Amino acid sequence: MISFAFNETPLPLVLKDLEQVYGIDFMMENESLRNCTFTGEIMHQTLYNKLELICQAIDATYEIRGTHILISGKGCN
Repeated sequence: MISFAFNETPLPLVLKDLEQVYGIDFMMENESLRNCTFTGEIMHQTLYNKLELICQAIDATYEIRGTHILISGKGCN
């Protein structure tokens, strides 16, 4: 079972965990988002609350596009 407790975890790994649990595909708008990390415990949140917290932490937004979710933002260095 996935704990949804992350410590400086690269964004692609965080999104992979969400994909496994929710069965939704995630896309990143640009490659520099792959450099972002997320730290936090989001286990008792809805999917949309999880996305809000992740996006706040990396200064990004998300958009639902059919069966995909697009993460948009300038990314991290």
